[in-house]
Formats: sequence, structure tokens, C-alpha cells
Amino acid sequence: MTILMEDLNAKIGSDNSGYEEVMSRQGLGKMNENGEMLADFCIFNNMIIGGSVFPHRRIHKATWVSPDHRAENQIDHICIGRKFRRSMQDVIVQRGANAASDHHLVLARMKMKLKKREVKRSTRTQYNVDFLKDRVTTETFRLTVRNKYEALQDLLDEGNMDIDTQWQQIKEMWTSTCSEVLGKKKYQQKISADTLNKVQVGKEKKGAINNSRTRAANATADEEYTEANRAVKNSVKTDKANFIEDLAKEAEDASAQGNMKQLYDITRTLAGKYKRTDRPIKDNNGNVLTSDEDQLKRRREHFEELLNRPPP
Repeated sequence: MTILMEDLNAKIGSDNSGYEEVMSRQGLGKMNENGEMLADFCIFNNMIIGGSVFPHRRIHKATWVSPDHRAENQIDHICIGRKFRRSMQDVIVQRGANAASDHHLVLARMKMKLKKREVKRSTRTQYNVDFLKDRVTTETFRLTVRNKYEALQDLLDEGNMDIDTQWQQIKEMWTSTCSEVLGKKKYQQKISADTLNKVQVGKEKKGAINNSRTRAANATADEEYTEANRAVKNSVKTDKANFIEDLAKEAEDASAQGNMKQLYDITRTLAGKYKRTDRPIKDNNGNVLTSDEDQLKRRREHFEELLNRPPP
């Protein structure tokens, strides 16, 4: 399935003359030059412009609004390959999305019939095993296991359990002890409750913009939304700084205690994942080579020039 989603600055309009195979008559406004280029692209790649197919009110078609809220256009599009056209159920603009942008969220509703694939999901529970480094916790854990095992041993001596039942009882003994003494490992919350509250305020301000009836009310609501969005960004920056500082303190404690595993995990979290970037291969004139044959030929030329240089 091929899907194209982008801010293309392309107005497609409602007149589909000459482009009937790639668009319908539900577009907004009049087609501009970028709209013609988009339609030609869809013809060449056998795609459909989703925003032109489904009938909606004007407010659910316009994807961009000018800063003065006087002009609005449909310039963001979702296109899909013709083969999967029937999988696209609807394309509509969600004006209430709190995105801090002059563009509205464009939503495509898809429905596909795919073969079900059985995936085994891991249900492993992680416990705070680091607590076992504390002598008091270790002793409590040991005594709890011993008491439960002694109680279980009486049942095992009776000989009324099969091997599967015995295994389940022993497993329950260990897991219940870990839950009681160590507790389950909790993942750190990066975003504070204060930030989440400010996000909710921003959503309310965004709704006030969409519900305003006059230009004055719209301008006031827009200023309040801008201020609320600025407060969210500042709060997120503070949360990120606090989160990194807490991780750094945990790394210092882990290093002092000789816990190399925890230190490595924290370092990997702070460093992030390394992403390898693929650079395009170019010829001597700076032109990008796209075919495998040309790329292999250029590699061979490069190493021949590199390895067959005269001695200095």
C-alpha cells in the first residue's frame, strides 16, 4: 500500500475536469499550479486524492487558516494507491487538535482486511531486584521464602500433587514473595502532572478558538491559546531537564555502588539510539547515482583511484 501525506501547498478545487481518474468534486476552492502538479503526480503513480472524494462541510475541508483567520484553504492532502481506494473510508479535518499550528489535523479513516497473525506477547513481570543489595531486604526475602517453602513442603509430602501442580505451587511461592518484598518495577514518568494540566488548558483554549463567533472573540481566544501553548513548551523543557538530572544522580549512585548494569542502562537512555545515515553515491560530476550497477561501478572506480596512487 502506498500512502502520500504532506503539506503540499496544493489547492485542488472542486472542478475535476481532465482529472476524473484521480480526484472527485469535493475539493475546496480553485485548483492552483501546485494542485495541477499533484494531480499529474497521482495520474503518473496511479493514486487517488482522498480529500476530494468525501463530502463534508467547509470547516471539515479547510486544512490551513491565515494568521488573521480570514482566509482558509485545503492544501494538506492524503493520497492513496488506487488498488486500496476502497480501504479508505473517510478523509476529514479535525479542527480541535491541539497542535500549535496554523494547519489543522487531517484524518484518514482506513479499513482493511488483513490476515490475522498470532503474536506471542511477553507477560514477564519485572521486580525491583536491586533492593536485594540491602541486607535487611535480603534477610526479609530469605525468611519469607523459607516460611512459604516449609508450608508448601507439608503439601508435597502428602503426595497428592502431580508434577504440574507442584511446579505451579513453587512458581507462585517465588512470584508472590517478589511482589510482597521487592514490588514491581515502576517506569519513570517523564511528564509531570503540572504539564499535563497545562496541556488540558491548551486544549480548552483551542476549543474556544473553534467556537468563537466574532473576530474579536477569535483574536482574544487565539492570544490565550498562544500563551497556553508557550506555557506547555516551557513546562516540558523543565520536565526534561529534571528527568535528565534525576537520571544523572541515579548514574552517580550506581557508579558508587559498583552497579555496572544500571549505569550502562542509564547511559544508554541518556545517549539515545544511534541512527546510521545513508549518504547518496555521486559520480565525479556530483550527480546522484540511483541504479545498483552505477553505484557498484563508482565504488570500483573510487577504490582503484585510492589504492593505485603512486608512492609519495
